[in-house]
Amino acid sequence: MNSVIHTHSQYAILPSIAGKDLIPVCHHAMIFGSVIPVYPDSEKITTFEQARRMVQILGGSRAVIMKGHGTVLAESSIEAAFGASERLEQNARLLVDASILGKPIPLPEEKIRRGASKTFSPSAVQKTWSYYLEKGRKAGIFWD
Repeated sequence: MNSVIHTHSQYAILPSIAGKDLIPVCHHAMIFGSVIPVYPDSEKITTFEQARRMVQILGGSRAVIMKGHGTVLAESSIEAAFGASERLEQNARLLVDASILGKPIPLPEEKIRRGASKTFSPSAVQKTWSYYLEKGRKAGIFWD
């Protein structure tokens, strides 16, 4: 992985606060597998030992949730890391919202295996990146 991003995503950390798993409930979340692992400490990572522990928990996943703190995503590029973080938060919002209606049903393992590579293709990553760049330009948040 060439890019790591840390976010303070509100919805992605909610399940960890409630002692629940963040599971994929929409097709965009297939890229994360059947459950997003949780790093049990909410403190800032300030030592190599903490970093090694987080990497161990991350394993082969794209993301790890820092319990009650935020998310850490590892990807091949900043564009992919950003796109994955956006998908993680989108899935988390849907999961939290669906919890109001009842127990959310995770995507089946077979669908996750089949669909993960298709839903996060290089063109999908580029479309997401371009969309948010243009949105930021229109909002005037970039300096030129």
